[in-house]
Amino acid sequence: MPEDFNRWLSVKRRNKGGEDTVIPVGNAEMIPHQTRSRPVTEYEEQLADTLEVIFAGGVEELPDIVAGLNESIVPPPSGASWTVEMFKDEMSRLATDTD
Repeated sequence: MPEDFNRWLSVKRRNKGGEDTVIPVGNAEMIPHQTRSRPVTEYEEQLADTLEVIFAGGVEELPDIVAGLNESIVPPPSGASWTVEMFKDEMSRLATDTD
């Protein structure tokens, strides 16, 4: 019979790993980024790092994110300036890129 509660919430744990906090091998759910078919490119790394810096600065609105990218060293694929539409297209392309 399946448990009707989350047994992990009832565990009193300390701030370190242990038997009660480690997922047994073979039971971990695989999520898409863990199963990508190729290494991340230098461009993707730079873009991700730049976005992390932008978000860490408290920027949340898309036009402000695009402005932050235009102030960075990461050019858009076309080599021109980032636009909101270009950013949306690039995020969509990267999200569906499996090769």
